[in-house]
Amino acid sequence: MSKVRRPDRTTSGRRKDRPKKRKQSFDPKTAELNDESFTSTSAKKLKIQDEKHVPEDAILQHDYDPLPSDVSSAIKSIYEELSKEEFLERFDSFVIDFFTE
Repeated sequence: MSKVRRPDRTTSGRRKDRPKKRKQSFDPKTAELNDESFTSTSAKKLKIQDEKHVPEDAILQHDYDPLPSDVSSAIKSIYEELSKEEFLERFDSFVIDFFTE
């Protein structure tokens, strides 16, 4: 077994057992007059994404096939049943009882 020298163990010229010192993203000698001097990179990326504007088409058209009449009538009857006032009142009382226990 031969010994391996320390410089041969490191590939990047710095020791792996010591953390790399982080560089400051702002100049501490100057006054921070604007946000740009000390905002993070991720905040800058989010700002750029917010500034991008994608124009929307005023008229949206969908080429979906209509539902078959039997499916449509089944959905409509379920919707009407769930929209009844007595069901909504029972549901509200259930939610109140559930969260107050």
